[in-house]
Amino acid sequence: MSNKFTFLDFMNQSNSSTALVPISAEAEKQLVELEGFKGRPKEIKEFKDSVNSDLTSPQTLGEISNLIGEPKPNETEDEFVKRSMAKLTDYVTTKFCK
Repeated sequence: MSNKFTFLDFMNQSNSSTALVPISAEAEKQLVELEGFKGRPKEIKEFKDSVNSDLTSPQTLGEISNLIGEPKPNETEDEFVKRSMAKLTDYVTTKFCK
């Protein structure tokens, strides 16, 4: 049986698209250690806010949903989540770590 439920469906259903996406403590620590952000808490906050805003925009959510796609036939939920996280990580890395 095909599961047509997409990432965008999930975000729309859960209203997660309107909430800020928290940046993990580890990611924030790495950001603080970047040469361009050392001793610049205002710039760190602005960058975090910018990333959160972009990641929750309808356009970005659509891009991510298209990138992830639907669950593949015979793909377990755990396999789908693992594949989705890998694609999401690649997307964010490419978009924000130029």
